[in-house]
Amino acid sequence: MSNGQSNIPKTREELSEYEQGWCDLMVDIWHEQMSQLRAIDTGRLYASVRGKITEGEIESIQHQFVQYGLYVEQGTGREFGYGRDTDGHIDIKDPVYREEHGLDKPRKRGPKWGGGYTSGQPRGKKPWFDRKYLYSIYRLREVLQKSYGEQYQNLTLRALHNVFAPIAKDGYRIEGETSAADR
Repeated sequence: MSNGQSNIPKTREELSEYEQGWCDLMVDIWHEQMSQLRAIDTGRLYASVRGKITEGEIESIQHQFVQYGLYVEQGTGREFGYGRDTDGHIDIKDPVYREEHGLDKPRKRGPKWGGGYTSGQPRGKKPWFDRKYLYSIYRLREVLQKSYGEQYQNLTLRALHNVFAPIAKDGYRIEGETSAADR
């Protein structure tokens, strides 16, 4: 179709394939974003990103990752959250505080035998999650609306056809169907 709707899933199988593809694509996009933003340190967050589809009476698409992925997204860490009341102010990001405590210079972090070095710069946002996710959710919603809308229209059309076809004089048929006389 040239009206831009040729990629709308028509059958339940096509819809399931589309949903699984979307679920997998989101994981790939997030991995790519983490790599581009250099949001990979230990690899724990990267490895924790997973998606799955649960089927049943209500179908759902679920993505999961370790909680600190949200802190990486916002450029915060343990000092912000976990039930602490910070009123939005984090001392460790204040330039004066950083200078007084020697946090403005590169230094060793982690255990003595390993870890790495800090940059001396305060933590910054690494938006690996939100922007792409929200856009993709809206796009998925549009595709599902069109798919379920078309399925509902076809269901209604078939029901009306079954009611009125026997009394129609002009041999009315649903597009794509053949009658016994045509076979």
